[in-house]
This record gives sequence, structure tokens and C-alpha cells, in this order.
Amino acid sequence: MYCLDANIHLCREFTLTKFKNIKLRRNLGLFTSIIMLLLLASILLGCVPQMQNFSPSDPSSGQVVSTEQTSATTGTTADTEPAGEDDPTSGYGFNEDTLPAKDKDDIDTTGTTVTDTSKTTTTSTIAANLAAKPVGKVGRAHSIRVFEDVQITVVYGLDEADQEIPIEAFYCSTGFNNTTPKAPEGKPIKITAFRPSYLKFSLLGDCYVRYPTQIMGDYFFHSVPYEYSSKSGPKHNECWIGGLYALGRYKTTGGCIRLSVRDAVKIQGYAYPGMPLYVLTDSSGYSWPTPQSVPAVNTSSPYSISGRLGWDPSDWHQENPYLGLLRAPTISGNKSLTLTEGYKKTSTAAFTVTGNPSPEISISNNPAGKKITWNNSTKKIDIAGGLTQGVYEITLTVSNSAGDATLKFTLIVEKTEEAPSIFGPSSLELIEGYSKVSSDAFTINGNPAPKLSVNSSNDRISWNDTAKILEISEGLPEGIYKVILTADNGIEENAIFEFILTVSADTKTTDEGTNEESATEADDLTDPDD
Repeated sequence: MYCLDANIHLCREFTLTKFKNIKLRRNLGLFTSIIMLLLLASILLGCVPQMQNFSPSDPSSGQVVSTEQTSATTGTTADTEPAGEDDPTSGYGFNEDTLPAKDKDDIDTTGTTVTDTSKTTTTSTIAANLAAKPVGKVGRAHSIRVFEDVQITVVYGLDEADQEIPIEAFYCSTGFNNTTPKAPEGKPIKITAFRPSYLKFSLLGDCYVRYPTQIMGDYFFHSVPYEYSSKSGPKHNECWIGGLYALGRYKTTGGCIRLSVRDAVKIQGYAYPGMPLYVLTDSSGYSWPTPQSVPAVNTSSPYSISGRLGWDPSDWHQENPYLGLLRAPTISGNKSLTLTEGYKKTSTAAFTVTGNPSPEISISNNPAGKKITWNNSTKKIDIAGGLTQGVYEITLTVSNSAGDATLKFTLIVEKTEEAPSIFGPSSLELIEGYSKVSSDAFTINGNPAPKLSVNSSNDRISWNDTAKILEISEGLPEGIYKVILTADNGIEENAIFEFILTVSADTKTTDEGTNEESATEADDLTDPDD
């Protein structure tokens, strides 16, 4: 009996020990799995944006407002308009007219509800690149197109005929080595439009981006990056100012679409969940409004705190030193120039161009192409030799972040100066009894065009200036008539041309009269008695 009890006890101890070992192994396996998942999560999180809640300084106070608003359903930063920041006003150098506002009936800037998505599912009946003129009123923002070949982002609205009409365009910078996802016509990306006030990015080194608008996954529209700080959100004067130069010029991002901070907040205003986004490699055939320029960066104090960090000139914050200097551009100068064929390379007088930041100047509607160019150093229009006679009309446009101005300039190229000359018939012979007749046409040359005077010995000989002929009325008697044509254009001597009209007697009538007289005399000499 004792042996049996001992055996039972040993079996129970062995069973319990085995059970404990299995349970321990399971616990260790579970713990190891959790550790591996945590490590994997930390690696993944280091490669994607970290959502932060940034409320930029209120322009009225200049103070950074720290808020912790979160979504009740997601536990992340609320998808709302940037908190703690008033809409920028023109008093801070921001063009409010181009920012979609809630009180404008034709453009809805919220676009965050499910109903908004249903309102924008209408398919355009005319392709965006073929829509010529809007039909009726253009409604709220409908779609976005990014043209990589020119680094421009364009927002489109629908008119009353469901045509996509460009509303506003922005200079941007897309992904280096074509890392921005492509979305051709007919296959748009439906953006998620998550729009926090700022995000922390870690893929290319820690940084902040302001006013991001999520496209999908890790791809966003956003501002040029700002310096990262573990203790606070982005500071307005710590923008990576080197990235501003790339906007509208070349690709430089890891796949996102960068904008100035001014334009990033505008995209947030236009965007809504489900909005179609097209990313195209060729802009041929499309048109859009001229984008508002991105001002040049000043790397000296107080505009920058280092050669790398400084203010985005388009930031409307009241402490931005660029704002105190912002002035809308102007341009003035001669509006026309006249040249003569055969001229040598020349230039206009200098134009006066003002504005701050220094305006960018471009020539449009240029029929002469590269033969008429703008010289930004001299502020003159350079004109290459070789243009032929004609009228060349161009438009000079000066632009900066405060606005645009234009000046229309006309270049007139005339023919080379030429002394006057007259060619044509020098004489005409008529017989009495003629009907009204005209001379052959005359050719009158000269540059400038000569003035012609006509001196006729008889007023029945007149000049027809349209046909360039002499008109001779009937009835002139036998005789010789002179007409002197004189051409004068102020160059060298006048051209003088003599025309002689000879009117002869009608010989046929004279001969008949002579014959009749001879016959009568013969009759008189005949003897009646014969």
C-alpha cells in the first residue's frame, strides 16, 4: 500500500512539474512575441509621420497656443481647421481673397463630412485640358492635379456644365527620383484629407511639417519642413529655408508634395475626403492661373537665424520680419519703341520695378520668341537684331508674394528709310474726239511713304490716288499737256516725274474734208456744154 501511495505521489509530482514547464514555456513564448511586436512597431513608427498637435501662433497675439483637442472616436488629432489661429488677413501681407473662406457661397472650404464626398462624385463631361470657358458659376473645389514636369499643383472646380475649371495654382516640389505616386487621368487617387495642424516626420531625419493634408498612407501635401524639437512644436523662424527654392523648380522630397506654408494652408481649405487627385508627368494641353510667387529668402538676420533656418516669407505670423517689408510690385517705363529694318542689337530704356520681396519678372505673349528677352540686371528689354517689319506686342508681368502687376509693350519695326521714287508711263497720245481714258498705273516708292503732289496744265487731267493713275476726261482739244508728279518723304531730294499727254487732230476727218473740196473744184471746171 505504501508503495502504491508513493508511486501515485511521484506520478502527480511529475505531472505537475511537466505542466509547470509547459506553462512557463508558453508564457515565455508569449512574452517573446510581445517583445518582438513592440520592437517591430517601434521600427515602423520611426519611418512614418508621428501625429502631433500644433497650433500656430495667433496673429493677434504672437503667442503659441497649446491645445490637446482629440477626436472622440479615433484618439488622434482632430481633423479640423487649424486650431488657435485666425484666418490670415491682408493686414499681415496674406492674400485673403485667394484663400477659400466659409462665407463664400461658391466655394466650400470645410469638405470634411461624408455628404461632401457624395456631392463631388459627378464626372466631368469635358476633360480638364479641353474646357475652354466656364459655363455659369464655378462651384466649390472638385479635384487636384499635380504636374511634375513644371512642379505646379492646380485646384479645379466644376462649372454648371460639369466642366473642370482651374481655380488656383501653386508652386510645389514633388518626389525626387519620381517617388511621388502617379495617378493618370481616369485613375485618380481619392485622398483621405486628414488635416492636422502639424506632423512630425522621421523618414529623412526628424522634422516638422505644417498644415499637412494626407493623400494616402505616408504621402502628404505639406509645408517645407521645420526644425524638430522634442520639447515643443515647430517654431516659425526655424523653417528649412533651402527647401523653398525648389518650389516650382525641381523635385526634392521623399514622395510628398511640398508647398510654401501659405499654400499648404490653402490646400487644407480646398481638400475633402475622397477628393480626386491626379499626379501627371506631362502638362501639355492644360492651362491654369498664374501661381502666386514664392518670395526669395534673405539669409541675414532677422529673416534667418542661420544659413539653414529662418522664416518662410509667406508665413502670415505677425512677427515675420518679411511682412513689414512686403509691398505689391509695380513696373513703369516706355510702352513702345520704333526701330527700322536692319537695326543692330539694341535695348529699351530701363524700366522702374518696385516691390518687396524683389519681384520676379517674365515676358508673355512674345511673338518674337528668344529675340525679345528681359534683362533682369539692367531692367531692360533686350532686342536681338534681325526682326523684320511688323508690330510685336508683349506683356511684362512682375510678381511677388504681395501681388502682380503688368505692363504692355509694343515694338514697331519699320522698313529701312528709302528716298522717294516714281515709276510709270511718261507719255500718252490721244486723238481729238477720244472718250474718257486713264494712264497706266504708277509705282511710288519710299520709306516713310512719300506724299505726292500733282501739277497738271489742264484740270481735265486729274490724279486717282487709290489706283495711282492719271484720269483724263474727254474733250481736250489738239495740243500738248504736261503733268508734273512730285514725291516727298523728307529723305534726300524729292522725286519728280514728268508726264506728257499729246492730243492730235483727227486726220481722218481732215482727209475727208479735203477730198470733198477737190471734188467740188473739179465739178466747177467741167464745161457744161460737153
